[in-house]
Amino acid sequence: MKLRKLLIAVPLSVIVLVACQKEASVNANNNAIRLEAPRQQVKTGEVFTVALKNASRNAVAKWSVSPAAGVEIDSVYSKQGNEIYFNQPGTYTITAEVKNISSNCIPTPQWDTCYKNASLLNTLSNTVTVSN
Repeated sequence: MKLRKLLIAVPLSVIVLVACQKEASVNANNNAIRLEAPRQQVKTGEVFTVALKNASRNAVAKWSVSPAAGVEIDSVYSKQGNEIYFNQPGTYTITAEVKNISSNCIPTPQWDTCYKNASLLNTLSNTVTVSN
């Protein structure tokens, strides 16, 4: 009788444990830093806005676009997001390297130094197609 209860209890415990771990991993992914873009296609000359979601208060992104020809980035560093202007058609990859900046860092050209010495949180990217 005890063996039968044990044979039922062990698999049931494993199922509950796996279900809880899966739920925790889903919740962790929902709270992860994300790069959000309103769409995947844009016309040349339009403003394309990207945003960081779930970033901490001290998170700062260093933005880049590849290829860089015909691209204007509003700000190399930003906390919330950025505006990007594409002047040529093509397929571009937008990258945000997100680091946790010290709270005593002042958002000026000094961000280069602060950013260089900060710890990496995540590197995010998104692809956009630009047409005429």
